[in-house]
Amino acid sequence: WDDVKKGYIIGVAPDTIFLPGNGYGAGTMCGDVGGEGNYWSSSVKSDFPKNAEALYFGSNFCYHMDTFRRTGMAIRPISE
Repeated sequence: WDDVKKGYIIGVAPDTIFLPGNGYGAGTMCGDVGGEGNYWSSSVKSDFPKNAEALYFGSNFCYHMDTFRRTGMAIRPISE
């Protein structure tokens, strides 16, 4: 976790990507920008297609999860 940039830098220079703590969005709610990050994977749950796989992280945690596809999350990281 990079406390200045508020996100994770993954890889070894010059081949890095930056996953900013982009917060979350759900319906009309959004928040925690700079405190947590949420990113979709390309995998839809085969047994429950309304859900998709996602990465959820913060400064001291990182989880793989699945959640409703209507939830607002980023779809790709940022190139450093």
